[in-house]
Amino acid sequence: MSLPIKHITRLLDKAFDKKEENKAWDMWLVKYEYMNKDNFVPFSEFLKQTRQPQVSVTTNETVEETFNRFKSKIKKR
Repeated sequence: MSLPIKHITRLLDKAFDKKEENKAWDMWLVKYEYMNKDNFVPFSEFLKQTRQPQVSVTTNETVEETFNRFKSKIKKR
């Protein structure tokens, strides 16, 4: 039985998402022990928070400037 590549990719994406959701569930269960009615966070909200990027960088540096900065660091090694 052979599956088209797009089906395999879709299955892998679902598997990855499910694995990440299970990790979030485990983390939420640990936090749940310390929650009370004042700081309770439903799992659905916690899951949304874990899926959002945590780092927001604002810079005026162009992609080329960033590339050149990292390139110079690599050359120093």
